[in-house]
Amino acid sequence: MTAKRKTAQKAAIKAPEKTKEQTDELQEKAHGQAREAAQEAVIVVRCTRKSGIWRAGRKWGPEETAVPRADLTDEQLAALRAEPLLEVKG
Repeated sequence: MTAKRKTAQKAAIKAPEKTKEQTDELQEKAHGQAREAAQEAVIVVRCTRKSGIWRAGRKWGPEETAVPRADLTDEQLAALRAEPLLEVKG
């Protein structure tokens, strides 16, 4: 068999197509893993003002405070990140 023919045969072999159910199952698994990762994520917040400030329903002081990401809504996290007196990591 020639090299050209072998290459043509390899090109003709296709990976099996996934069914819609398999695709949906894989997508749901990926979404579940993403949710778990988000829940395990931690945000670290520190206020640059010695007396601290209140934002997102909490008092933030000059010491670093670790908070599970799952404990904050998207709006609360946005408010923390937008506050110039706060240093937000994560």
